[in-house]
Amino acid sequence: EQTLQILAWSCLGAVCLSLIANIVSPHTAYKGGRFIGVFKHIPHMVSCATTGAVIWLSLSWRSSTLWQLIGRIFASGLCAYAVYLTGTRSSLIAVGLAAPLSAMAISAVNRAMSFFKWSLCLICILVVIFFGKDIVNYSISVAVGESSIGLREAQNGVESRMEEIDRGIQHFKDSPWLGFGILDKFSSNKEEIEEVSGYNSFKDPHNIFVSAGTIAGIPFIIAVGAGLLLLVIGILRLFLRPSSWTQRIIAVFLIVHLPILIIYHVHLSLGGFNDRVYWLFFGLLALETLKKKKKSTTGKIL
Repeated sequence: EQTLQILAWSCLGAVCLSLIANIVSPHTAYKGGRFIGVFKHIPHMVSCATTGAVIWLSLSWRSSTLWQLIGRIFASGLCAYAVYLTGTRSSLIAVGLAAPLSAMAISAVNRAMSFFKWSLCLICILVVIFFGKDIVNYSISVAVGESSIGLREAQNGVESRMEEIDRGIQHFKDSPWLGFGILDKFSSNKEEIEEVSGYNSFKDPHNIFVSAGTIAGIPFIIAVGAGLLLLVIGILRLFLRPSSWTQRIIAVFLIVHLPILIIYHVHLSLGGFNDRVYWLFFGLLALETLKKKKKSTTGKIL
C-alpha cells in the first residue's frame, strides 16, 4: 500500500512540475507537438502520467472521505490531462479502460463510496450505449491519421506501426536463432555498438515478439510468449479469487497495459520508465503471495 502511494505521489509531482513548465516555458515543454514536460523524453512523460492516472483512479475507490475522493480524482485528472497533451492514443485508451475496470474490481470502504463508484459504472455504460459508435469512429479516424489528439500532428498509426514491425522482421531474419543482443537498438550500424544515448529507432521494432527475436532469437520469442500467457493467467486469478485491494490495483494496471506491452518492446532496456514499474509491481505481487503463504502455514501449525 505504501509503495503504491509513494509511486502515485512521485508521478503526480513530476506531472505537476511538467504542467508548470508548460505554463512558464511552453516552447521547452514540447517536442514535435508532443508534451515532454520536465522529462525531455516522450516515453518517460507518457509512462509517468499514465501510471499516475491509473493508480490515483484506483486509489479513489479506497477513499474514506469525500474530500479524499475529490483529491484523488483530481490528481488522476491532472495525470490524464498530461497523457492527453502527449497525444499518445494507446495510453489514453488505457486510462479510459481503468475507470470502469478499477471501479468493478476494487471494493469500496463504505456504502457511500460504493454508490458513487457504481454510479460511475452506470454512466460509462450509458456513454457507450449512446455515444459508442461516435467514439469508435473517432478512434478509427485517429488511428488512420484522419484526426489528431492534442497538439500532435495526425499520423496513420496503423501504417507506421506495420512499417516498424516489417523492418524489425527483416532485421530478425538476419539472425533468427541468436538475435543481436539488448544493445542492438543503440547501434548505428552492424559493426559498431555505440553509447546508450545513441538510440536508433529504426532498430526498435515496437512489438514485443519481434523485439524479443531481434534481442535473442526464436528461443526468447517462445520465452516471452510463455511469460505473457502466465501474466494473463495471473491477472485473471487476482480478479476471480479473493485478493487484497493492493493486488487488484496492480492487476488493473497490468491488464490495461497489456496492449501497450505487446505493441511496445521487451522491457529490458537501460532507461525505460515502464521497465521499472513493471518489475516493481511483479515484485510486490510476489511479496503479497509469500505473505499469504506464510500466514496460511502459520495458521496450520497453530
